[in-house]
Amino acid sequence: MQQNKPEYVLVWETALALHNTGLQIGRNISVENFERLIILIQYQKELHAEKLASKNKQEKIIVCDRGILDNLAYSGNELFFKILDEYGMDIDNIVHSYDKVIYLKSMAQTDPEIFKKSRNPQKLERAVTLSDSILKGWGKYQEDIIQIEATEKLKDKLKQTRNYIKDVTPKSDRQKLKVISDEVINDYINKIFEEEQLPYKICRNVRRTLARK
Repeated sequence: MQQNKPEYVLVWETALALHNTGLQIGRNISVENFERLIILIQYQKELHAEKLASKNKQEKIIVCDRGILDNLAYSGNELFFKILDEYGMDIDNIVHSYDKVIYLKSMAQTDPEIFKKSRNPQKLERAVTLSDSILKGWGKYQEDIIQIEATEKLKDKLKQTRNYIKDVTPKSDRQKLKVISDEVINDYINKIFEEEQLPYKICRNVRRTLARK
């Protein structure tokens, strides 16, 4: 009997979505509040993905383009854990909500010369530092991280990634994220809007990045 192929539930990168809302760190929002928004919205989207994945008996695989722990590299330990504490998020619960971490290496790590030809060479050191920090952050909590080398053609790296995703075995100790309601998350976000005195258009754009029921 032929088995049904699993369906995929995708959680797209939050930081990039927020950069496209009109938010600019240092101009209309602080680093601290930008990191708060990323963590709140990423958490909310992953919660919604879990709900969607459990709606019927069809096997579903949740794929996150970046996870909550990525922010450890950008915000640093002190701010990251301060934010988790503020919102009642538990690091062990977050870590155990992922079955597998697949780390896509930056071209800055794999082949710096190619990176310098296709990007601003002055950004090489920063790119390497951030990429190394992301891997180190996940490595503190996750064993057996799958690392995929960068390739000149993005489709080749994505093909490798898809093959690994298909073979992921669910962990026996995997946890569901602690539920924080949309209403509570919206209250937290509104407080950030008020503190930064953001214009209505940007607030509206940010709300559009949230997952919908």
